[in-house]
Amino acid sequence: MARSLKLSSTSATLLFLTSSFAMAHTPYILPYHFDTKKDVTTIQASATEDFFIPDHAITGDFSVTSPLGLTTSIIDATTLKEVTLAQIQLAEDGTYRIALKTKPRVSKYTQIDGRWLNVRPARGAGGKPKEALSERSYVTPEELATDAKVIESTSSRTLETFVTKGRGSDKVLETTGKGLEIKLSKNPSEIYLDQGLEFDVLFDGQPIKNQTVQIEQAGKAPLEFKSDAKGHVKATFKEAGTYLLEVTYPNDPESHSEKGRKTQPSATSYNYGLTFGVSQ
Repeated sequence: MARSLKLSSTSATLLFLTSSFAMAHTPYILPYHFDTKKDVTTIQASATEDFFIPDHAITGDFSVTSPLGLTTSIIDATTLKEVTLAQIQLAEDGTYRIALKTKPRVSKYTQIDGRWLNVRPARGAGGKPKEALSERSYVTPEELATDAKVIESTSSRTLETFVTKGRGSDKVLETTGKGLEIKLSKNPSEIYLDQGLEFDVLFDGQPIKNQTVQIEQAGKAPLEFKSDAKGHVKATFKEAGTYLLEVTYPNDPESHSEKGRKTQPSATSYNYGLTFGVSQ
């Protein structure tokens, strides 16, 4: 193969979203093309309520793993209000793995009347809540009792996608054995409607059983799957298009609750998102 991709190792500036913003918008990264013949590709990073239309730019540590397995940082990125654009050189043929790791987000919670509420300032005009406390998922610092017990919950997020130049290669499909990962059974450039997609959900290299996985497509209701005892999932699709696979570990069905949580949030949680295309 040709020489490996060479990029500067300087990290991009770390920024991310407030807890309420993250609950309302879904972060993703998306290449202009999953398959290309060009020597460069552009990735957009944004958070949106309307897939895949950019709404609010997100940034973090961008990296790319070349077809030879070399991972380097990406600093050729421009952040606008609605989207961050990162440009990646494709030095050789094969499949590239592009990742964005966001800054870990620390959220604060307190329990009031049996509900766990996010502790944060109110948003909007005047900086005061519009709804009654019983109708929202947060409490402002000013509303806290002086003896209120506050806990912290730290969440990390990794967003990935794959781009293939010319013929696909499988070196980049290897997992690291660290953190929350998806082990794909086939190259992402070869996902077809009649075959679906199979993968394993792993944490620190070990399979996660009964893990909820959501796969979303623009304008459609989310598809939901559960991993089996070996952490394996077989996803099927009804139409070709662009999809976003999302995993939150541990499972957290209350993560988007609009009136507070009944269960205490985990001290640490992990989020993973994979954008991929399904061909006819």
